[in-house]
Amino acid sequence: VEVPFDSSCRPPTRVSPDVPPMAAADIGFVTLVAGNPEEPFGMWPVCEPTAWVSDDGRSWTTTDDKLGEGAYVYNIAWRDGRFVAVGGTGIGEPAVWSSPDGEQWDPFSGFETGSGVDLYTVRAGGAGWAILGQETETSRPVGWVSADATCWARLPVGVDGDDAAVTETQIMLVQSVTFPETWVTDVAAGQGC
Repeated sequence: VEVPFDSSCRPPTRVSPDVPPMAAADIGFVTLVAGNPEEPFGMWPVCEPTAWVSDDGRSWTTTDDKLGEGAYVYNIAWRDGRFVAVGGTGIGEPAVWSSPDGEQWDPFSGFETGSGVDLYTVRAGGAGWAILGQETETSRPVGWVSADATCWARLPVGVDGDDAAVTETQIMLVQSVTFPETWVTDVAAGQGC
């Protein structure tokens, strides 16, 4: 599914997983759904998202808080009382948002990428956080890691991944080079912080 041409949200398009980004936390569940009723359900990324929250996964309420005009989100994660969402506000204009409750979202000032990067993935676990994306012009993978989601360190050139898994003790990056070749890197959170 592609973003309609006349939409004010113009992110790089990806294939729709038919499920909006969702995170589970000790307070319940949070999902981000397009705030524009004309956008098809399951659009990925979610354009101009509205947060929906639930304490049991069955009854959901929404908030009027939006992430901003033209904002789009690919992924959200939760750890230690903080939700983090990644996406952007235009092609090559990355953005990261943070929320303590999944309802009120603010741009995250502690994360710097510069322009020319598209952010697709955020993962969290006991060992910390990982945010992954690609350079807009070259599609070269880039990434950042953090122990606490306040101080972020960019991964060195050549250490990158398409996806990440964060366990209690490790941040693993997975990179598919060519089928069937895949490699895994173990990185430490908070490098350089």
